Amino acid sequence: MAKVIETPIPSAKSERPQAQPLKTIDGYTLLLKQFAPIPFVFDDLLYSGLTLCAGRPKVGKSWLALQLAIDAALGRAGLAKFSNLVPRKVLYCGLEESERRTNSRLLKFVNRGAHDAILCGNLRFAYRLLPLLGGGLEELDATMAEYGSQFVVVDTLIRAMGGRSRDKNADAMAEDYKVVEALQSLAAKHDAAILVIAHTRKMGSDYALDKVAGTTGLTAGADAIWVLDRGPKCTLLTVQGRDLGDEEYSVSFDQNDDKFGWSVTGSGDEARTSQARWDILDLLEESEVPMTPSAIAKALKKNGVTVRRLLGALRKDGKVSREKDGYRLT
Repeated sequence: MAKVIETPIPSAKSERPQAQPLKTIDGYTLLLKQFAPIPFVFDDLLYSGLTLCAGRPKVGKSWLALQLAIDAALGRAGLAKFSNLVPRKVLYCGLEESERRTNSRLLKFVNRGAHDAILCGNLRFAYRLLPLLGGGLEELDATMAEYGSQFVVVDTLIRAMGGRSRDKNADAMAEDYKVVEALQSLAAKHDAAILVIAHTRKMGSDYALDKVAGTTGLTAGADAIWVLDRGPKCTLLTVQGRDLGDEEYSVSFDQNDDKFGWSVTGSGDEARTSQARWDILDLLEESEVPMTPSAIAKALKKNGVTVRRLLGALRKDGKVSREKDGYRLT
């Protein structure tokens, strides 16, 4: 008769190692600690860590990123507003363009014979990158170490991820978060700012974070989110960050050679009211008769007090006139 080998029944207690207490720090010790200020590339706009810049196609995201890359390399204020004290080493991954296209764009910002052209040596370009989770992160790591990159632009996220549609069985949110987390760790390793160009959803939203295309894994992991949103008459740059106060800037793109590129035209309440002012002007332009403030507020679904304030400002600027029946364009 064959000998039966009895297999011992596992005990109810697991054989996993005994759990150790979490490493903690008490509040008093933490209170007394002193940390170096967060390194900013551009004060109040771009700091070390991962920033996503999202916008619709053709809104000007790549122009914005290139302009900031040049500003950083030359040590000049970003968008002619946000201070930058020293020239930076910049890596620009233009994954959707060529050397010829970059050359023509550079010439819009920098004169070949000017002193600034020499400082453009701080700016290095790459046009090919393996998918981020397929060797691309390691390529970025090695390149940043080689050149001491303090500011990195990746244009665009979808191209950097390989440009392929997802596996239907993949966890999209987990994959997005994994990519963002890896880029964030890379930024921390090199104490650098990484700006990644992304897209916004086709469906509109009143909340900037909800406009970014992709899952919440992207926005949850990023240190800061920018949304470049073009309205009929005004373009807004919304900035939200963990170590940065939420802000809105009205920006405009100038095609003139002497001041080509993006510039900030207003911020805060001024930026938020820019589009509202244009809405009122457009409505009055379409109206064949003067309109009262209440009629304007109802048509635009805006607060009546706000509309009266905006009408007062528009009248002061000479854009509208007040008549007995209401307001009309001057």
